[in-house]
Amino acid sequence: MRSLTIKEIEDIPKKRNVVSLFSGFGANTIGYHLAGLDVKVAVDYQSEVGKVYQSNHQKVRFIQKDVKDIKGDELLNECGLEKYELDILDASPPSNFFSKRQNIPFHQRTDSLLLEIGRIIEDIMPKVFVINNDKKLGLGKSQLVLNEMIELLKEIGYRVDFEILNARFYEVPQDKETLFIIGVRKDLRVKPVFPEALEYTISTQDAIEDLMHIPMEYKTNRAREAYITKYFRPGITEEEIEDIMEANDIHVREANYKRDRWEEPYYELKKNFTRPIHPKMDRVLSIWEAMRIQTYPDGYRLSSNPSLNWQKICSSVSPHLMKHIAKVIDNEILDKVL
Repeated sequence: MRSLTIKEIEDIPKKRNVVSLFSGFGANTIGYHLAGLDVKVAVDYQSEVGKVYQSNHQKVRFIQKDVKDIKGDELLNECGLEKYELDILDASPPSNFFSKRQNIPFHQRTDSLLLEIGRIIEDIMPKVFVINNDKKLGLGKSQLVLNEMIELLKEIGYRVDFEILNARFYEVPQDKETLFIIGVRKDLRVKPVFPEALEYTISTQDAIEDLMHIPMEYKTNRAREAYITKYFRPGITEEEIEDIMEANDIHVREANYKRDRWEEPYYELKKNFTRPIHPKMDRVLSIWEAMRIQTYPDGYRLSSNPSLNWQKICSSVSPHLMKHIAKVIDNEILDKVL
């Protein structure tokens, strides 16, 4: 499956104005650009992340700052806009609220970061905001934090709604669920809307079959290679792995060896560095294959740090899902504003 190159995406005619907080490597920016919307400013605090972003999005003004040190006026000045004029404020805060580490500083937790986003929204009062996060924010006790955030945003002056969307229904060859919060300023008299699921999906085979023989940038652990070739052959499911372990008296984490998603969208890629096994070849997925599964464009420039690349590519929103979010905001919200 051929994807557009970053140059082809950058050449798409663009309108509107977008600011991206927690921009990461630029997945959200790719999505907005695919939809024909113009990201003016991007913010992230990591210098190496900023280098990757700037090398791929040279027309976007990149600000390397912690979000708590960002003021609304600064973002508006960079866009040449006044308060109330920004079309879309986009934010993708990390999901540190769900970290197993108990000593994580409060200012790095998701609930704290959501409050900082709320502060910036109130400073700028964009027409629309989009916040995405781990689906867990909308489940169980964590939804209390989500509900409090939604009430805060309503008090600021927005109609707010949220949905958990599965990327597989939006041209992404991956079973990955993401929570999106969309808010529309009340004076615009338009309700938040979300894209409708498509009737077709893209398989792993469609996405990466042409990459099977491209040299790997990463070596599989020899112990894993031995297990792959001896026990866990193409097509094996997590349930079948349990039977093989019992029959051969071996112990592995089942999720790290399943290989059954060739003719369907792939499993959700995780940001940890235990890479999943290729469905057909006796090796782990390459970063190039992970990028295809996440719908990053071919030729996208990365860091020289393999672990950072894997983490940022796999933890980001899939650009094609973001494209569908951006299109529905453009067509069903901003186009209807009088």
